[in-house]
Amino acid sequence: MAARALYTRRAYQRRLRSLEGERDELQALINWIGEAVVALSGDGKVLRTNPAAVNLLGIPKPAPGVHLGDLITHPGLRELLEEAVANPFSGRDFALGDRRLVVSARSVEGGGAVLTFLDVTEVRRLETVRRDFVANVSHELKTPLTSVRGFAETLLEDDPPEDLRRTFLSSIRANTLRLQHLVDDLLDLSRLESGGWIAKEEKVELGPAMRDLWDSFQETASAGGLDFSMEGDATVFADRQGVVQVFRNLIANAIRYTPDGGSIKVEIRVEGPVTKVEVRDTGIGIPASALPRVFERFFRVDPHRARAKGGTGLGLAIVRHLVRAMGGKVWAESEPGKGTSFFVTLPTASP
Repeated sequence: MAARALYTRRAYQRRLRSLEGERDELQALINWIGEAVVALSGDGKVLRTNPAAVNLLGIPKPAPGVHLGDLITHPGLRELLEEAVANPFSGRDFALGDRRLVVSARSVEGGGAVLTFLDVTEVRRLETVRRDFVANVSHELKTPLTSVRGFAETLLEDDPPEDLRRTFLSSIRANTLRLQHLVDDLLDLSRLESGGWIAKEEKVELGPAMRDLWDSFQETASAGGLDFSMEGDATVFADRQGVVQVFRNLIANAIRYTPDGGSIKVEIRVEGPVTKVEVRDTGIGIPASALPRVFERFFRVDPHRARAKGGTGLGLAIVRHLVRAMGGKVWAESEPGKGTSFFVTLPTASP
């Protein structure tokens, strides 16, 4: 009898250890899952959670058997969990603060439910960015296309005087150039964002590059009586084509937003391992509320002025991608009515 009791006790202990091992393996598996998991009993008690649930839902690690009403303070989340026990669902969108979650609930045998929470905040943000991008591109394309079509139809249907005909043709040419610039910038931006452009590592002398750039803008600047000056020089370790495109966009932007008779100054300063370049203008400036957004695609401080001057709204977004790809940083400082400074840092080339 004693031997049988000993055998039974040992079998029970082996079975208990086996169950404990299975429990630990199950908990380890749940903890490893990236999605937040919450298991509830039929009477609304929290049976199990994983670290992802604790972090994502902002709840304390629950003691075994605590009721969800004592654990969840967010009323919407509490109602969702209570509903899941009675009526399981799948793929429901749920907003938790600034987070966007997709929640699914499955009933379990014996009552209760297991809920999974997938954080799709970044996915939703990217979807919004994509929708906005498509809407902005459509708008930017529609305006010049409408003008081109209208003037072309007028020329085909009527026989306007020579001076009016030349005006129409000039407008068609200007809008066609605007479309070309927009498509070129879209292609550049797409290549940058997809990783299709890789910066070369070469020494670039900034002084001569800046003077050549300004020469290319000389006619436009002279028409507006703009003064250009440059101070300092340095050699940086970057992509020559990328450097030229960055500062072409920044100088063009400065000319676009600087009234006639203003000035644009470029200052180049070596600060140890990096070289800082400031492009400063005496233009209309940027409100403090708009500064964080100036590098967004299609964002314009003054949309009417930018379009009239031929801006596509993509130049600064391209600048940001190029500078980052070359290992540098870019930012802006401004005071409305007094001008704007764009700063670019690039690695200083060793002597």
